[in-house]
Amino acid sequence: MKGPTDIMEAELVVIGAIERPFGVKGAIKVRSLSDVSSRFESLDQVVLTSLEGKRVETRVTEVRGGGDRYILSVEALRSPEEAGAFRGGYLYAERWAAANMALPDAPLQCDLIGLSVVDEQGHPVGRLEEVIETAGGHLLVVRSGKREAMVPAVKEFVAQVDLASRQVTIHAIPGLLDDLYEDGKVGAHAW
Repeated sequence: MKGPTDIMEAELVVIGAIERPFGVKGAIKVRSLSDVSSRFESLDQVVLTSLEGKRVETRVTEVRGGGDRYILSVEALRSPEEAGAFRGGYLYAERWAAANMALPDAPLQCDLIGLSVVDEQGHPVGRLEEVIETAGGHLLVVRSGKREAMVPAVKEFVAQVDLASRQVTIHAIPGLLDDLYEDGKVGAHAW
C-alpha cells in the first residue's frame, strides 16, 4: 500500500463531484462520476480538489449511500466549514484503484472522454464528451460543434475503441446521429 504522500505523485482519475457539506462533522456529499457503482465502498485514500485549486490528500474513514450519491467522511475534514471549501470540487482516486474494480480489459470512462469519434468508413463524426449512466446502460455523448447525439455504449453501435489512436469507431445506423447534423447529413453521407 502506498504511503500518505505517494498518492499525490500517482496518476489520478476523477471519480466524483463534491456537491456540498453533509452534517456537522465535516462529511461531504459526492455525486459519483464512476462507471462502477461499487467503487466508493472500498476507497482508502482520495484526493480532494476545490474550485480555488486547493488539493488535499486524505484517508476515507466512512462511506454511506449508494447509486450515484454518497456521503464520505475523511480524516482531513472535521467541520462543515472545512468541507464547504471543497463544494464544487472533485474527488480523485489512484488509477490502479479505479481499474481494479472495473472489468480488466475495459477502458475507464475517463480514458474515453475527448476521444475522436468516426464512423466505420473513417469519416469524422465528433468528439466523445461524456459518458452517462442510465438504467438501461451507458450512453456516449458525442459532440460536433454545438450539437450532440447520444450513442448507446453497446457492441451493436460501438465497433471499436482504440485508446492508442484516441479514437472510437461507431456503427452509425440511419437516425442515430440525426441530432448532430442538419438534414440528416453526416459528412458526405446522407442517411
